[in-house]
Amino acid sequence: MVSDETAPAAWGQVRVQDRFSAALPALYFTPSYVETGAALDTTVSETVTLENRGLDAMTDVSLSMVTPAGDPAPFWAVLNSAADIGDIAVMHQFRHTSGSFGGFPVLASSSYFALISPNGSFCRISSRY
Repeated sequence: MVSDETAPAAWGQVRVQDRFSAALPALYFTPSYVETGAALDTTVSETVTLENRGLDAMTDVSLSMVTPAGDPAPFWAVLNSAADIGDIAVMHQFRHTSGSFGGFPVLASSSYFALISPNGSFCRISSRY
């Protein structure tokens, strides 16, 4: 280290160990989990907020409703908003999406799961909501 007052003499040396990585997007969901229910012949909607907390934009982002196995969701679980939501810019850009569940006349009482699956050209996501 050198101070303006002591140049050219140095005070000492500081070793810096660093590691750099590529800037990537990081998609977060709020809330991170939604549990909902609907009575027979009724529909309930739930809203989820997507946020890019990464250091690079997510481009051409689209959403789909799928089962945990990745198959298309059943007819009673649908996205209310457009599937193509476009780009999510760097740092704290938000997009809101919602899904509807229900509208079925007869379905056995049980637990069913549907996931919102993000996709995009720079959307490196390994898990689904």
